[in-house]
Amino acid sequence: MKAWRYNKETGEFGLKDNVPVPEPGPGEFRLKVMAAGMCGSDVTTVNHGFDDIVKQVPVTLGHEIAGIVDKVGKSPKADIKVGDHVVLNLNGLIDTPGFAIDGGYAPYCIGFADDSGFIKMPQGVSFEQAAVSTDAGSTAYHAVIDRGKVKAGMKVGIIGLGGLGSQGARFAVLSGADVYAAEPKDDVRNNAVSELGVKAAVSDAKELAQFKPQVIVDYAGFGTTTSSALQAVAPGGRVVQVGLGKVPFTFNPMLLMLSGAEYVGSMGSTKEDNENVLKYLGQGKVKPKLQEISFDQIGEGLELLKAGKVEGRLVVNYEKHL
Repeated sequence: MKAWRYNKETGEFGLKDNVPVPEPGPGEFRLKVMAAGMCGSDVTTVNHGFDDIVKQVPVTLGHEIAGIVDKVGKSPKADIKVGDHVVLNLNGLIDTPGFAIDGGYAPYCIGFADDSGFIKMPQGVSFEQAAVSTDAGSTAYHAVIDRGKVKAGMKVGIIGLGGLGSQGARFAVLSGADVYAAEPKDDVRNNAVSELGVKAAVSDAKELAQFKPQVIVDYAGFGTTTSSALQAVAPGGRVVQVGLGKVPFTFNPMLLMLSGAEYVGSMGSTKEDNENVLKYLGQGKVKPKLQEISFDQIGEGLELLKAGKVEGRLVVNYEKHL
C-alpha cells in the first residue's frame, strides 16, 4: 500500500510505495482508514520537533483517525467486530499512532482492541467529523471543561476562533456559559454570534475586560494574547493556555500577581472528552468547519498548514478519493 512516511534520521517525509499492509496481532485490530485529520503537530514533527517521542523509523504519520474495523486479531479485550465504525483514541503519548506506531496517512493502520484504544462512532457523525474530534475537538473541549472548569452561568472569554478555538467557544456555550470571543479576522469575528452562539466578539483580546470573564481560554498563544488574557480576566479568575502559536513567549508575572488569577496549561484530552464531543456531533450541536483534501494531497496539506492557510481543520477524505 501507499503511505506518507517520516524518517527522523534523514528528515525525509513523503509518499512511499510498497509499504506492507499491517496484520493485527493479539489484542489488536486493523482499521480501514476512511478519514484522517491533519494537525499543526505534523508540521512540528517533520521539522524534528517531536523526535523524542517518534519511536519508529520510519513512521507513517497521522493521529486523528476514523474508519471501519477490517480485521480483529486474537484475544480482543473489548467488544469490537469487523464492520464497526470507530475512531482511535489518543492515549497520551504511549503507543500513539503517527508517533510511536504507524498512523493514519495510509489506507490501513492498527488499533488496540481494549477499552482505551478506540471509541465507537455515534450515528449521524461523518468519518471526517469523527477523525477531527479525536484531537482538535477533544483538545478544545478539555481546555474549556476540564481545565477551565466552565459551568453554566459563568462568563467566559475565548481568544482565537480557529480550528480549536471555534469549537472551544461552542463547547462553552453548550455548557450554559455566557461566552465572549476575541478574533482579529473580520469575517470570522462577524459570524461568531450567529454560528457559535457567543454573546459578542471583539478584535483585540484586551477588549474582553469589559465583560469581566471569570475564565479566559487562550487558543492563540502568542505571548501578547496571554498578557491580554491576564489583564482582562476577572480578579481571582483563571487563564487556560492551550494555544502555542509562537514559542517561546514571555509575559510579565506582575500581571498574574495583580489579577490573583490562576494560570494553567492544557494539553490533549481524555477518552471521556472524546466521547462527549462525538455525542455533540451526533446531536448536531457542534459543526466544525472542515477543509477536505484527498490522500494524494497530504503533502500539499502540510504546506497549507505551514503557511497558515487552513480555515478550520484540514481533513483527508479517503472514501471519495482513494
